[in-house]
Amino acid sequence: MVQEAQQVRSLVAVFDIELFSERAIGRREELVRTFVDLLGRHLDGLKDLGPDVYSTGDGVLVSIGRCCNVDRGNTERFVRFAIDLAATLSSRDVTVRTAINYSDDERIVAGDTTVLEGQRIQVGDTIDTAARMLAFCEAREVMISDALERRLRSLGLGGTFTFRANPELAPRHGLRLKTHTFEPWPELHGVLYSPNSPLQTYKRYAGFPPISTELVEYYKTSGLEGELKKVVSAAYGALKNINDTKTFISANDVLTVLMRRYDASDEFYIISRSDRDTGFWSQDKKSQYIAYLDANAREHGGFINQQRAWVYDARNADELEPGDSIFRDLDRLQRPGTLKSFPVSQINHYEVISELIFGFTLSTKFGYAIIPVPSFGFNLGDLKAEQIGEMLRPHISYKTTDGPLRAVITADEEYIGRLTQEFEALMAEAGGTRSRPAPGHRPHTASKAT
Repeated sequence: MVQEAQQVRSLVAVFDIELFSERAIGRREELVRTFVDLLGRHLDGLKDLGPDVYSTGDGVLVSIGRCCNVDRGNTERFVRFAIDLAATLSSRDVTVRTAINYSDDERIVAGDTTVLEGQRIQVGDTIDTAARMLAFCEAREVMISDALERRLRSLGLGGTFTFRANPELAPRHGLRLKTHTFEPWPELHGVLYSPNSPLQTYKRYAGFPPISTELVEYYKTSGLEGELKKVVSAAYGALKNINDTKTFISANDVLTVLMRRYDASDEFYIISRSDRDTGFWSQDKKSQYIAYLDANAREHGGFINQQRAWVYDARNADELEPGDSIFRDLDRLQRPGTLKSFPVSQINHYEVISELIFGFTLSTKFGYAIIPVPSFGFNLGDLKAEQIGEMLRPHISYKTTDGPLRAVITADEEYIGRLTQEFEALMAEAGGTRSRPAPGHRPHTASKAT
């Protein structure tokens, strides 16, 4: 017989190993062994709370509430347990996604029949909601429900953990999820996902909004059911590609993208390719971009937060470097030693940098790069970061009269790592560092038209 349900407050954390099913069987066994070992060590600290633990095949579900009161102290312990376990796993090359949910009205059903002997069933939406949240989690992310965030604030724990609200999420089951992402403590930066990631803005698109039955019926009765399937299939395909490759192409021109947001706490690595008379700096909005940098420099101490390598053609050095007006504008905007010029021959031995013929802008804080590309010949498709250079090769003579440059945006970690390494090596070389004026030089006060 099934015993009477026990009503409890419940905290549930679901841990899911990233890309588990895509691993070779041997690698899966290694991941599971490491996962179980580390899980056991972390659960030791919760023994007195009587946690319930259930395997999900490629992860685990941990719940408290059946044997303990989900009060302030136990809530803090459980959330810390989830964060610490996620961080430890990630640092041991077991990348997980983590979702935590809270309910003050959950039911625990225990069974003493042959089928359910010694087992318990948790009845309610807590587990289902946490599982749905996982679909929107990035690797190494710790996401909590709105219910848990409210609970933390009500218990006075709002200052203990910092969570940033996500855009409203839409699972396929017709629900609307309000969630929050953990902002890692300083010691966990680079270990856990940060809501400052460029992927954060696009989190809502990880799932696809539900299609009403009325719309489906309309298309059916109009003989357009096949067209609807094509549209939905294409949309799912595009979203899956962005999630898988962390790379996409913007519908806007690259300068519009670059002027969208300024973060003074970031530091940008930039390659300016001025070794030809086409490309980035011949776009119509270049003067707007300089004015944008000018305004931000005035607001933040007189300089911009950029390190820039200016690449020029030595055959036209008098024309393009240092005489070019854009170069002079950038020179006065940048801190001493952060603007260096290099002949194009000096960058040719850098594999990734040399193939980006229109340069790039890389965010060191958020780990993404904005790469100018022609306005045609670049479709989303199966675009991957490592393919960008190859796709740019046929466009070496591209002129802005053919259309403004657009932006490929990538947060592919391996590609960003290679780009960062090459840039830092280049800047460490002996190059034509532009010296700033004498010490009495005052930072600019007005924008210069170009």
